[in-house]
Amino acid sequence: MTEPTEPVTGPHPPEDPRTGTPPGAAAGPAATSPLALRLAASVLSGVLLVFIAAPVNLHWAHWLSFVPMLWAMQGAPGDRRAHKINALVAFAGGWVAIFWLYFWIIETIGRFSNLPWAVGFGLHSFFAFLFALPYPLVFPLAPVLRRHLGRWWLLAWPALEVAVEMLPALFPYYHGVSQYRFLPTYQLTSVTGITGLTFLVFLTNALGAEWLWSRREGRPLPYLPTGLTAGALAGVVGFGLWRIGAIDAAAAQAPSLRVAILQQNVTMEQRLKESPFAAVMEWEALSLSAKLLAPDLVIWPEGTSVLNPDDERRFKSLNSRSPKELFSTLATRLNADLLIGGGTMEDVPKSKEAPRGFLAYNSAYGFTRDGALNGRYDKMIPLPFGEYIPLSGTFPILNELISGPGDFRAGDTPTTFDGTTADGHAYTYSVPICYEAILNLSMHKLLEGDRERPVDLFVVITNDAWFGDTSSPHQHAMLTTIHALQLGRPMVRMAYTGVSWVVDPHGRIRHETAPFTDVTDVATVPLQTVDTVYTRGGWVFPYLCIGGALGALVVARRRAQAQTPA
Repeated sequence: MTEPTEPVTGPHPPEDPRTGTPPGAAAGPAATSPLALRLAASVLSGVLLVFIAAPVNLHWAHWLSFVPMLWAMQGAPGDRRAHKINALVAFAGGWVAIFWLYFWIIETIGRFSNLPWAVGFGLHSFFAFLFALPYPLVFPLAPVLRRHLGRWWLLAWPALEVAVEMLPALFPYYHGVSQYRFLPTYQLTSVTGITGLTFLVFLTNALGAEWLWSRREGRPLPYLPTGLTAGALAGVVGFGLWRIGAIDAAAAQAPSLRVAILQQNVTMEQRLKESPFAAVMEWEALSLSAKLLAPDLVIWPEGTSVLNPDDERRFKSLNSRSPKELFSTLATRLNADLLIGGGTMEDVPKSKEAPRGFLAYNSAYGFTRDGALNGRYDKMIPLPFGEYIPLSGTFPILNELISGPGDFRAGDTPTTFDGTTADGHAYTYSVPICYEAILNLSMHKLLEGDRERPVDLFVVITNDAWFGDTSSPHQHAMLTTIHALQLGRPMVRMAYTGVSWVVDPHGRIRHETAPFTDVTDVATVPLQTVDTVYTRGGWVFPYLCIGGALGALVVARRRAQAQTPA
């Protein structure tokens, strides 16, 4: 991507033929702007990220939103003091972004535990500190890579960001997901995975900074890289439009599934005060109210029943019925398959593993149209600090100090459920529960299920009432759309209080609900599976980026050492 040297007005030393960079030239202005102005520019990028994400969804702004933060990376690349200041400036913007993006954590800590708001604020501030650390790692390296790689930094720097996104995180976030409301660009996810869009977003931001820096230095402007990038973006949009049309045409010929969309306007505080028996009876009535809409599949979200759905004990509060009888009869009355999100309590002898005499699982139970139990799935990846306290087995005192989080165990089998439409079309589905639906590892396992053939549908159940009426339900739902595209499967997301929706294999969102609203409706889901490049090898893209980023850092370091006076 190195351009030939062009004459410019004024003194201009010859460029290094390897990098296109004048020897000794700084990447960006050598004379730095006031620190306060640089901090303001970095924070502006952080604030923009909050509005780019759900629920505001200013996806178009993301293509240049990091240019202010990159502009703030000033000073000579070889100057260690300048690098440290750049790291501080980048951290400030990153901390603001993380703190406000995940502000809902403070409310959630209060609902999940007995910790006061002030403690939640402190814990969240520390969380923002930890998860803002990639910013001072990635952004100060932009001028360094530019100095030693020339305009090849435009590829190396986005690859570095992709590598950072692949690091393990409690709540994974991919910058490319900002495009989930703009389907033409979002289709790239089916080829490279979501990190391909992250790469493109950071490439356009790098180009914006390159224009500013080149103009400030009096160097040739990056016309060629800009033209190549514009061509790549045009190709992505063209591919996206073609793919959307092809999938829509095929969907018209696919069998369809009628899914009941049931949702309650109930806060977590109200629910915790309510009898578990009363909650089950309310959901039974809500399900029966949807019978006239003739659903094929009725879904109760995560945690709607704290009773074991396969329990055969009779309870007076259930009108002298057992939970299993209630659900079995309900399925036959509805003439629909029924999925119940609920807990499982297995009685076991008391031991160090089970000090209370039972094991708890976050589960989903399926019942067929004829009332038969159709299997049970136990969530394989419980949510840390919500469904269990990390290290509580090693340090039991943690359970005494922090009340609220559960003590759920992890399941080990990605169960496949069977379903049948009213016209007799058989299909299979798996049930990602809450947090699992945003994790690559669990979604790949749930695609395969426990049989030789991948499932036809994902049914996500969640209870986002824990997060209150914040941005979290929207962000949580947004991240699930990634896997519909990557894995080529339709997805039904059913949330206790919203956001509930249906996502097509190409990411189109159907029948979306707002949080904390009462809903009784039916949505049509085309049972359409799509073969994706991602599942056939496109998943390797982020690993290629990791290799490319490491190689670029090695080359940059060697060239820096070669330029250092003996």
